[in-house]
Amino acid sequence: MLNAHAVKENRREQTESSLTTKPKRTCTCTPNFTYSTKSLAVGGRVIRHEGILGLMKGSNTFALKRLFDWSTRYYFAELLERVFFPDRSKITFFDKMVCSLFGGILSALSTLPLDVIVSQTQQAKNSGKKINPMKAIMTDYREGGLNRLKNVYTRGVEARILHVALTTVAMKTWSPVLYDFLFGED
Repeated sequence: MLNAHAVKENRREQTESSLTTKPKRTCTCTPNFTYSTKSLAVGGRVIRHEGILGLMKGSNTFALKRLFDWSTRYYFAELLERVFFPDRSKITFFDKMVCSLFGGILSALSTLPLDVIVSQTQQAKNSGKKINPMKAIMTDYREGGLNRLKNVYTRGVEARILHVALTTVAMKTWSPVLYDFLFGED
C-alpha cells in the first residue's frame, strides 16, 4: 500500500516529466497543448526584446490589405449588379451570385499586388529586416523590368482568384440568406 507522501511524490514526478517532455496522445479527445505553449513562449520573447508593440509588426499593412480586400469585393459586386440590372427589383438570386463571383474576380485582380507586398513585408520582418514596399517594387523593376514585376506580383493568381471569388459569393450572396433563415421574421 502506498502512503499519502508516496502518492504526492508520484504525482509530482509525473507533472514534472509531462512539463519537460512532449505529451503523449493516447486518445483523440486529449488536447495537445504543445503549440499553444510554444506560441506563448515566442510571444513572451518578442515582448521581452521589442516591447508589447513588437506583437503588432505588420498589422498596419495587413489591416490595410483587409480593408482593400473586402471593400473592393463588395464594391465590384454591387457595381456589376447596378450595371447589368438597373431595375434592382428584377434581380434573381442566381444573378446576384454571378455578380458576386465576377466582383470577386475583379477584386482579386485589383488587390493582387497588395497581397504580394504584404507577403514580402511579412517574410522580411520574420528574417529581422525592415522593408519599404515601394523600394522593394523599384528593386524588382531594376532587376528585371516589367517582366520581373509581372512574374513576382502575379504569382499564385489562379488560387487567389478562386478563393476571393468564392468567398465573395459566400459572404455577399449566401450570408444574407442564412441570416434571414436564422433570424428573419416570417
